[in-house]
Amino acid sequence: MNRNRANRASRAGRASRAAVRAAGPLGLAIALAAVTQVGARAEEPTPAALEVGLYEVVQCASDHRDAPDAQVSAELGYDARSRCDNREDNRTLRIANTSRVTEGRTARIVYVAPPSTEIVAAEVYANLENDGGHNVSLSMADASGSEAGAIANGGQAYDGWRTERWSSPSGTGRARMILRVTCERDVCDRSGDLRASMRNVRLTLRDVAAPEIVRASGSLVEDAWITDEAELGVLVRDSGSGARSIELSVNGDVDDRPSSACDALRDGTALRAKPCAEESETNFGAVVVEAPYSQGDNAVQACAVDFSLQRSCRSYNVRVDSEAPEGYFGEQTEDDPELLRVPVSDSTSGVSSGQIRFRQIGARDWIDLPTSLVDGELRARVDSSSYPEGSYEFEANISDVASNSAATNVKADGSPMVVEFPLRESATVRARIGRNGRGSTIGYGRNSNVSGILVDSSGSPVPGRQVTVTEYFGDGALINARVRQVTTSASGEFTSTLPNGPSRRVHVTYEGDEQYLPDSETAGKLRVKSAATLKISRKKIRPGDRVRFSGRVGRLGARVPPGGKLIELQVQEAPGKFNTIRQAFRTNNRGKFRFKYRFGRFYTEPIRFKFKLKVVREQGWPYVTPVRSRARGLRIKPR
Repeated sequence: MNRNRANRASRAGRASRAAVRAAGPLGLAIALAAVTQVGARAEEPTPAALEVGLYEVVQCASDHRDAPDAQVSAELGYDARSRCDNREDNRTLRIANTSRVTEGRTARIVYVAPPSTEIVAAEVYANLENDGGHNVSLSMADASGSEAGAIANGGQAYDGWRTERWSSPSGTGRARMILRVTCERDVCDRSGDLRASMRNVRLTLRDVAAPEIVRASGSLVEDAWITDEAELGVLVRDSGSGARSIELSVNGDVDDRPSSACDALRDGTALRAKPCAEESETNFGAVVVEAPYSQGDNAVQACAVDFSLQRSCRSYNVRVDSEAPEGYFGEQTEDDPELLRVPVSDSTSGVSSGQIRFRQIGARDWIDLPTSLVDGELRARVDSSSYPEGSYEFEANISDVASNSAATNVKADGSPMVVEFPLRESATVRARIGRNGRGSTIGYGRNSNVSGILVDSSGSPVPGRQVTVTEYFGDGALINARVRQVTTSASGEFTSTLPNGPSRRVHVTYEGDEQYLPDSETAGKLRVKSAATLKISRKKIRPGDRVRFSGRVGRLGARVPPGGKLIELQVQEAPGKFNTIRQAFRTNNRGKFRFKYRFGRFYTEPIRFKFKLKVVREQGWPYVTPVRSRARGLRIKPR
């Protein structure tokens, strides 16, 4: 008997040393433990730390009496059951022979690796002994149940319980571990000495499927600035060991939310082969104004962690801005007092927009001004001359990209932004026509000019400003108005030519600018005389001869009235006195006329006549009337 025990120990030692040589990285620690514990009876060794991707399942042990993953099956004549919670049955998983059986009949206790996992090492405290043709084996198997690695068998000369270990020699895991009893004779009598029991089952599994984040949603991971509170909902899935936890890391600070569905003894040691639920969902709330969040960019990472501590992560840049922008009213400049400027700043998301508004002191309603953001300033322009004189207060509302807002109504020194309207200085235009001033009259076809000066409220000249000269023509002119612009000189003076043409009213306007208010003045009326010419075909005639009278009316810039311009042919009856011959008549549409006249034969003494053409007053004629042409002489000399 002692010799049998020694042989068994020798074989066990050789098997353990072979395990050390064949062990891959995953089973090395377990194989080494087998060498150091040859022949040991220690039932529950201290578990070794496992690398990421591995986890240990403990069943039918003092720290977990249950064996929920043990699948038992037995053909007639055998009994297979879990008695892990029964003290009287030594708290074991066992197979017993209850009656005679025939060859090939079998019973099994099987541990199956869940989908996406594989068994890479096993440690079992077993009592195995063949008897009467009943063959006992403990082995690893593939998914079909075919043996793929022996652990121990009852043919070894056992003397009670001992620890059996296996680790994958190639690093490739197995799908099953099977305790099996098979009748290998034609008939196997009932045996009371058959031993096929195990307890303290410890399986090391590799999870070959990394967890995945199925969904991460919420304001925390949206591409938008966050100002106060945010949330994140994370759904993870792991088809192997299951979803152990969901981690949220913010700037290196980790919030780990373990799954409540995990069936585990401790980290890395599970009570079930699939210890955690396949899916887990967690909601995180974040108050971003508190640590670990900071203003600006935050490194946020959401990770799915399975029971074997494998993880899959998604990284996000979460932008936080909970601070309002700042601003104040800048001082107005003398040359542009109606331009309002508010320097603004925001150290995080940046200023996006703003609104400047104002109201008269004591008024209820604000008036919004068109506002733009230019070079770090809110800018708006107010036409202070369009509102009653008085005190006005201003306010600027500022918004940043993150939608924080602030209002300011003070200047840089803290004083309130209150100003007096109008903001621009008054200016005065003084203008006159020609030398004679407002009532100038000139001859037909002559040029004139308008001149003047632009001064400020103190009477000082305003140089370099543009003034507009507008000539308004009366009825009958070809154009209604003519506009020219001229710039004031260094002394504030200006001059503009008034070209020849009909009578007109001259107006000078200064439109104002950023510094000065507008002003205008009527320089006066330029009166232009009409013009007419008269010709007589002969200067000397005999009584009874014919002469031809012709002439024209000046129409520069004027429209000849329909039917012609009304004129009169006049003859001198006494010194300085001319009377109309017959009646008034009209020119053609070009202002010209022509007709023949035969003098009588009754002249017996020489006589001399003087003729003039008179342009008479008429509605719609844009020249000053009446006007007469130069006199033309005619002498009648009898024979």
